[in-house]
Amino acid sequence: MEVLKPYGFERYHLEDRSLAENVRLFNSADMVIGPHGAGLTDIIFTEDCTLVELFGARLNKVYEKLSKTLEIEYNPMYCQSEGADIIVDTAALEEQMNTIT
Repeated sequence: MEVLKPYGFERYHLEDRSLAENVRLFNSADMVIGPHGAGLTDIIFTEDCTLVELFGARLNKVYEKLSKTLEIEYNPMYCQSEGADIIVDTAALEEQMNTIT
């Protein structure tokens, strides 16, 4: 997403990486932004991190609870959904980024 480039974000496909690579990646992350799903489980490897979880129509608080347990900052962002896809309002995401950073 172009809106995240000024903040230094990079996009990763976690399924294409080894477990060791993902552990190192999440351990070095200051902030993680991603859609609700199994990929966010790797936040268990973060330290002093902020999570922005992108939601569609279905709300599940598992990562909110995990964030609280891990004592990391949790920021949900509710998005419009089309089937299994979510549509991120980039202006709202940028506003949220300005609030967090």
